[in-house]
Amino acid sequence: MKRITKGAVALILLSVLLLLFQDERSFDARENATTTTTSKRKTNSDDKSLTKAMEAVVRLLLPEERVESYLQEFPKEFRFYVYDSLPSNWTWQYFSTCIEQRYNVPDWFHHVQNAPSDPGNRTSNCDWGASICSQTQSSSSSYSSRRFNRNGDVVLSKIFTEYRGSTRTFDAQEADVFIVPYPSTAHCACVSEKAKCWAVKEVDIQQSVLANLPFLTDDNLERHVFLSSVQREFNHPFMMQMPLLLSLEMAHGICPMGENCGHILQPYVNTNADYQPDHLRLTPGLQDRRYAVTAFMSGNIGERSFRLRYDFLNALNKMQANNATIGGLPVYVGHLNNRMMDNETAILEKYRESIFCPCLRGNTPAQKRFFDVLMSGCIPVVIEYASSKEEGYPSFFKKHETSIRLSYPFAKGIFLDEPEMGIDYHDLVVTVNGTCEMDCMLAGLEDLIINYPEVILAKQKSISELAQLFSYGLQNNALRYPDAVAAMLVQIRHYVSKLPSHSWS
Repeated sequence: MKRITKGAVALILLSVLLLLFQDERSFDARENATTTTTSKRKTNSDDKSLTKAMEAVVRLLLPEERVESYLQEFPKEFRFYVYDSLPSNWTWQYFSTCIEQRYNVPDWFHHVQNAPSDPGNRTSNCDWGASICSQTQSSSSSYSSRRFNRNGDVVLSKIFTEYRGSTRTFDAQEADVFIVPYPSTAHCACVSEKAKCWAVKEVDIQQSVLANLPFLTDDNLERHVFLSSVQREFNHPFMMQMPLLLSLEMAHGICPMGENCGHILQPYVNTNADYQPDHLRLTPGLQDRRYAVTAFMSGNIGERSFRLRYDFLNALNKMQANNATIGGLPVYVGHLNNRMMDNETAILEKYRESIFCPCLRGNTPAQKRFFDVLMSGCIPVVIEYASSKEEGYPSFFKKHETSIRLSYPFAKGIFLDEPEMGIDYHDLVVTVNGTCEMDCMLAGLEDLIINYPEVILAKQKSISELAQLFSYGLQNNALRYPDAVAAMLVQIRHYVSKLPSHSWS
């Protein structure tokens, strides 16, 4: 997919201005009003938590000997500007309320004839919120919806909008980047039940979003951060053209090796209280693990390519039924026949009690399960295919498909001119050769437990150090820890630093 060009932005802005003049609205008046409003606001210049968090992220992503010289390449504090000029019905608050009202209703309720529009017994399943929320009740649909990450850009919009620390500026002239808190994925979920986002018209985004960004020009488009937090086939096509985008997956053809990459991958959101960055206390070791292997996934998706899931889950299910063990520990398997999940909190607890948690191929290269497993201190087990779309970077998805560099956040190889910067995901997972698959998997895991406990401990140690980069600090924890948002800002800063038009002086 082609990214939108500077010239295209100029044409879009011109056409939007003409439409606004026809409606007797003045772009200049709105700009002046916005400037007046934001100039009265203040940041807490003493709050350096985010600056420290970003430095901590760099120390996690770079070899120790490179850290200080890398940090010195940024002579001043990184600053971002957050627009507050969007129409009220195009904000995260509006769409968050909309999707909660639309979806947080029990499945049975949709089939009740003449049901009231606002039932008193609405259930809250944490799917769409932007606050800490630990799901405890069973729900036949909540986890299935949650796995799409449709609340991801609501979470980010809220975090950036409410932040008042020193890294935010209300003076656009001081900004290194501009945050556009338009949750495009939430918008799509609000107006349509269809997975793909066709209901929101491109011209409406131009008129209601781009036209209300008073500091957007064709020269600084590459420094405007847009949000779209769902899988690529569900993203709005217009959003995927933006050069600087926080998203769940790469668009096809974006970010070839050796180019500055502005499409930045975000981890799936987990709002569970135990997965806040200040609560993650992962301790490497085998003594407190109750299970050798735990698996929660469906083996009945229906495509031939998912046969491995079906075979694996059935093999594990037979072991569980016969009280068989792997390396002396039992296995746990759940939900063989459908894609729905029960109590999320109980599932996460099972992950925390396990050594290995297989994350076999789903519909997309990355999946929420992968990040939940890592933040639980369980080692993901993946199938590795040496042949991918990028030489030197294998795929954990399928043969000749998306590489790990373009599948997972903050991966090594994505930071231009810094080949050693980023996460080497081989340090965090157990890989099973794609030519062997099931024949190697269970025997290989038992061999690790019995003969190579030091390998397990090393992976657990790496996970304990890096898992916080997949968590989202919410509410009082927002932008105070080296979490997913701080890591995305580090990658944004790196991207901006490589733009020919930007200077840190």
